[in-house]
Amino acid sequence: MCLSEISAAADYHLLPSPVPVTLHQWPETVSPLVSVVCMTYNHEPFIREAIMGFLMQRTTFKIEILIHDDASIDKTADIVKEFEHEFPMLIKPTYQVENQYKKNPKTAKYVQPCERKGKYIAFCEGDDYWTDPLKLQKQVEFLEANPGYSFSYCRFETLNEETGEVQPDNNGKLFEKGEALVEFDFERFYKGWHMGSQTLVYRKSMWDPAYARKYKYAKDIHLIVHLLLQGKGACLGFSGAVYRKHKGGVYSGASDIDNAKLSYLCYREIYQKNRQEYFLKLKYIRFAKFYIDHLVKVDKYAKAFLVASILMLQTRQINYYNTIAAHFARHNKNRAKARLRNAFVRLRTAFRGR
Repeated sequence: MCLSEISAAADYHLLPSPVPVTLHQWPETVSPLVSVVCMTYNHEPFIREAIMGFLMQRTTFKIEILIHDDASIDKTADIVKEFEHEFPMLIKPTYQVENQYKKNPKTAKYVQPCERKGKYIAFCEGDDYWTDPLKLQKQVEFLEANPGYSFSYCRFETLNEETGEVQPDNNGKLFEKGEALVEFDFERFYKGWHMGSQTLVYRKSMWDPAYARKYKYAKDIHLIVHLLLQGKGACLGFSGAVYRKHKGGVYSGASDIDNAKLSYLCYREIYQKNRQEYFLKLKYIRFAKFYIDHLVKVDKYAKAFLVASILMLQTRQINYYNTIAAHFARHNKNRAKARLRNAFVRLRTAFRGR
């Protein structure tokens, strides 16, 4: 069944074929099928390209573009206002006067100053952009035809802003036989995946923003987990967006060990609240070990031992715990020897000075 047949049955207003959204003329009484959500902060060099990616979309349905500027201190808001003035029926911005992320990093990403009227939500942050004019059409068409899926995403590329290098995502191995799509469930979530939030389209009815507030360490991954608890996902085989890697990015200033720690804390918290999902347990174990390995590399054996102890108590990883405990014991023994040696050197020096 095609999108037009399904949407007609649901009393949606549709065009006979995809048309650039800038040429749409909808009565105000018609609700958008998709709400495009763009969070932006100090994205002056990039926000124009992001908005152009929204405006080049060709769809058979109405969309709205909700841009949330989180009190940028550059000219991001001025650029958004240019587009708002030119396309007032499409672009519905919110301009914060106080930075919401600084007030509460935990929930800032899920602040909803504007009502999201669409049946579907599409994400793209202000420093990323879309490249396929039929991106929304393809993903919504799939979701309308497959009600058992809670979300869809597509392939993407990563642009290194400093070097200009462009790399494909890590999903190529999933499409080696020319598959049109790959199903995404908790098993795939555990085994390995590469999703860009800038490609995500999901059913609004399957996500409650209050869910994120239950967690101390809220990230995009919480949205995906919650959607998977409601239904399957699908990665569509076309490439439709670009993730931009630059110095001002969210994780650009964080060290490897800091990123490993944050991932560990996120997955530990997710597992603790969703113990019924076996693959979430395995995911937590994997990221706990990843963090522990980073701690051992920088000789933080006491911290590694503590994390391993928590992991053992929660998941019964006894053999791994014993390995880390042995590392910890050897390290403490060597440290004790070093302290004795240093004490002897200080005593000898003091004696010779007499």
